Amino acid sequence: AGAAYRLFTAAEFAARQHHNTPEIVRCPLASTMLMLIAAGMDPSNFPLLDSPPRDSITAALVLLKEIGAIDNENNPELTVLGKKMTAFPIDP
Repeated sequence: AGAAYRLFTAAEFAARQHHNTPEIVRCPLASTMLMLIAAGMDPSNFPLLDSPPRDSITAALVLLKEIGAIDNENNPELTVLGKKMTAFPIDP
């Protein structure tokens, strides 16, 4: 077996959350929405285990529209720029 040396106190351990907050809930969604749209999926109705806040999805779609990656927010399709952006795995 082996030994485990914890670098926190029992009180700190007890105060920790039992599970981490899912990344889809706590991170910006613009690149995720861009990839879903590129795959032909509807980002507002895509089934996820942990759904992000509706405001986060809306904010991501607004950002993508403002930078010219999608044509509209309600039924988004990629623009020429949006298609080029999908080749780069970085946040818009």
